[in-house]
Amino acid sequence: MKKNILINIGIISALALLTVGCTSNFSPGSYSQGQVMQSQSVQYGTIVSIAYVKIKGSSSPLGAIAGGVAGAAIGNTIGGGSGKTLATVAGAIGGAVAGNAIQKGVTQKPGLQIVVKLDNGPSIAVVQGIEQNVTFEPGERVMVITSPNGVARIQPLE
Repeated sequence: MKKNILINIGIISALALLTVGCTSNFSPGSYSQGQVMQSQSVQYGTIVSIAYVKIKGSSSPLGAIAGGVAGAAIGNTIGGGSGKTLATVAGAIGGAVAGNAIQKGVTQKPGLQIVVKLDNGPSIAVVQGIEQNVTFEPGERVMVITSPNGVARIQPLE
């Protein structure tokens, strides 16, 4: 009995770590593996406005799986016979819902919506995560780096 509980705790811990490891990074100084060594276009402009926004958390099956396993393990400790089975199933379902909600909350990030008037005429808005030691102000000159798939980021001119 104790061995099963320890195994369940180990599985839950591993899944929780995997879930946190899957969080996205929307900061301007972070690049995905697919963006490395890829040509990106650069435009210059001036910041018109900045608004703080909330970047919603991501959801993947891992949060629900980890929560489901945890809920089933907890439910399995309740009652006996068919009541124990019912508690295990209910725990798995409740845990899956809770695990998904927790993952969304953990991966939620603060962000900025930055509107830039480009030197060549149009204005664009880019939402990106907040990066430590990088601040933006209206009127500041910036560069807009855009990858071939349309992903854009704002970087201060240094």
